[in-house]
Amino acid sequence: MKIIICGLPGTGKTNLAKTIFEEYKFNIVSDWDIFQKFNIDIKPFENKKTISENYSKLLLDYINDKNDNVVVDLEYSISPSDFIKYNDYNNTQIIYLGFISLDEKTLFALFRNSDSNKKYTDNELMLQIKFYKEMSILYKEQCDKNGLKFFDINKDRKEIQKEILNYLYKEKNK
Repeated sequence: MKIIICGLPGTGKTNLAKTIFEEYKFNIVSDWDIFQKFNIDIKPFENKKTISENYSKLLLDYINDKNDNVVVDLEYSISPSDFIKYNDYNNTQIIYLGFISLDEKTLFALFRNSDSNKKYTDNELMLQIKFYKEMSILYKEQCDKNGLKFFDINKDRKEIQKEILNYLYKEKNK
């Protein structure tokens, strides 16, 4: 089985990849590994829309070249509708993580405590959070429309990781 973890910053993609590694002993690959393999120079925080439009085909080529038992942790999020353009993801589970139910005040407290967000003013951070909420809703709609799995990060992360592991276990044993 191949697993691709997508979603917005702060949703726990990397921690989920580590949990899957611990549970299944899958290899972890990041999109930075993929960029290096194809000699792509991606600058941090480059326009993610451009990457999403062009990256899904590259990712497909990379995934299809890999043996099973790999989990891909994507820093650069690809929209579900961009994934579906290349529906050749055989034996691959695509999981999206987002923030649908958490209110903006709770998200603000969560993001404010992160070291990577210390550089933002409160107003800048709140704008970022509103954008993440909007993108989460869009991603959820696209996942539902295209048959991809979306998990709302709305409670304890360990609990959600258990839900995802249960889902993957069922999919693996079909």
